[in-house]
Amino acid sequence: MDFILDAVAYRIGVYVPGLLSGGCFKGESGFAWGWAVAVGGLIPLSLFAAFVAWLIYTRCNGLHLKTPKPAIKTLFDQE
Repeated sequence: MDFILDAVAYRIGVYVPGLLSGGCFKGESGFAWGWAVAVGGLIPLSLFAAFVAWLIYTRCNGLHLKTPKPAIKTLFDQE
């Protein structure tokens, strides 16, 4: 299972920097291969984090907490 995730991350990680560099990034050397896997792993992770944030936002949209009124009146309070 780890090999499949690694291969998918590598493919995504070579595609995105290759797209940004005009096709110059190939991801063939050891350092470039690691960079491609790191970038390819961060992209699906960021999409998942955005999805979770969207779920939290949509579920809590109607639960706005009202701020309590202060116990002490200030100069700006209207009566």
